[in-house]
Amino acid sequence: MIGCTKAKEGNGAEMRNPWAVLSILALLSACGGEENTGAVRDAYVLSLLDAGDLPRNRRDTSIRPDAGVSLRDQGVPRDVQIVDVAIRDASNTERDLSANDAGPVEQEDAAVPPDPDPLSEIGVDTDGDGLDDAWERGAANEQLLDWQSRDTDGDGITDDREDFDEDGLTAAQEQAAGRMVSMTASHRPHPFKRDLLIELDTMEGRIVAPEVLQIVVDAYDALGSEGVDGHRGVAIHFFGDQFDLEVQEFDQNFEPRQRLLAGAGPVFGDAPDDFPMSEMIHVVIASRRRDLDTRGGEVITHADDIDRTGVLIYADTIATVFPRCGLDDPPPVPFVTVDEAMAGTLVHEIGHTLQLGHDTAVGGGVNPWNIMSVPSGCVPTRQRAHGEGNEDPVRGNTEAASAPRFSLEAAALMNFTNKLSVETSELVDGDDGREM
Repeated sequence: MIGCTKAKEGNGAEMRNPWAVLSILALLSACGGEENTGAVRDAYVLSLLDAGDLPRNRRDTSIRPDAGVSLRDQGVPRDVQIVDVAIRDASNTERDLSANDAGPVEQEDAAVPPDPDPLSEIGVDTDGDGLDDAWERGAANEQLLDWQSRDTDGDGITDDREDFDEDGLTAAQEQAAGRMVSMTASHRPHPFKRDLLIELDTMEGRIVAPEVLQIVVDAYDALGSEGVDGHRGVAIHFFGDQFDLEVQEFDQNFEPRQRLLAGAGPVFGDAPDDFPMSEMIHVVIASRRRDLDTRGGEVITHADDIDRTGVLIYADTIATVFPRCGLDDPPPVPFVTVDEAMAGTLVHEIGHTLQLGHDTAVGGGVNPWNIMSVPSGCVPTRQRAHGEGNEDPVRGNTEAASAPRFSLEAAALMNFTNKLSVETSELVDGDDGREM
């Protein structure tokens, strides 16, 4: 296992870990590069201020271009594929921006096929609670959301401000998020099912394949987490933002990585005015760490500035190391592919933003089928990626699923109301290594 430490900028604590040569696969998800005497994790924690200083809430300070400015005019190059970028307004009219469009469709009022999602909107709010009548009816629970009552359950909190499923998003925020189509989800955020909104940025030429994002979506949807009214799992919504960030490589210096996150905040020029940008986890698909050429991804935190907090996924490193850990000779053993490694790294790092640590040996062994584990060789790598040798979904990945999965124990520890880069800029598990 590799360890990392909390470090203060300029104090000389950052150094190469002498164990870095132990395992390429361990390093892809494990720490490395900064010495640590505490927890095993791949999230770097940088404390610039004293521990007594409280983190502040993230601000929506990014420049938001006029709605009429196309993504091309914002600098997205022609050879970049824009995946499923579309906007739904309150009347449910959809405007699609394809890779070859010069801008928004001119026919704003053009008819579109009926939307099968029950959480559509008609532009009418009878009870004046800020929630569309059709949207409230579509939620299908009049005991909690009645389109004729501002405070359906009578608890003194109007329906728009309720967070029924305790995912950190109010009903009004979930309704607003559904007005912009994500890159993957076929449905809008639901007031009774936990939702996670992710701002996805990429360095130029590193757009993530839809198949990779779908693996991530499936991993969280498979969670046993209970929302409200029978809804289970967590819906991940990737919202593609800036796909043309300047390509740069990083070293052990925290400041460039934090500067990238702070400078690539949400833009979404075509987003509805009430789109909840400040509730998004920030993920950037980047190039590599040249000082750690086996690092696949990491969480970057800051003791004071949430804008400098988020997830970096090192696409070039993953593409260099994988495919890996298979056998061509009989009996053949499937390799862990580049897409599988990319998806697994995303699932793992997003897990950290929900305050999960690693599945560690402290407290009774490591569960290699849990995506939060750190594989130390090819067998545990295949166990985590392909479920090799496991038929019990409680443990995580199975041979039947052959895709990233959380153990039941890990799923139970997710914290949706203290998410990194949204509510906090600090990891809160205490660095005791006893995460699972």
